[in-house]
Amino acid sequence: MQLSKKCSPNRGDIIFPRYGTIGVVRMIDTDRRLLVSYSCCVIKPLAQYIDTWYMYYVLKSKLIKDEINRYVNKTTQPNVGLKSIKNFLFPLPPLAEQKRVVARLEELLPLCERLK
Repeated sequence: MQLSKKCSPNRGDIIFPRYGTIGVVRMIDTDRRLLVSYSCCVIKPLAQYIDTWYMYYVLKSKLIKDEINRYVNKTTQPNVGLKSIKNFLFPLPPLAEQKRVVARLEELLPLCERLK
């Protein structure tokens, strides 16, 4: 099998489903070569501007769920286009602040899991 060169996802890239389970994002945490379905988009954060984990957590947030609801095409299979995803409102504080947000989330999320 030959992998497409059009989209070559790497460790730290984020998979964003555009059909069906829209917004159920996943972080690529392997160095293995892999294929991503056409029904997903691969988001490659630019490290000099955005912390990968910050982007991941924002993409899982209510803010982005609201953006999805704003742009989703409600057909037999809900979907959201790449153009719409590019128009999502996305908070982008300075990189140092993003890192502080991620550190705090990683501190609090395990506590939330234990409370479930």
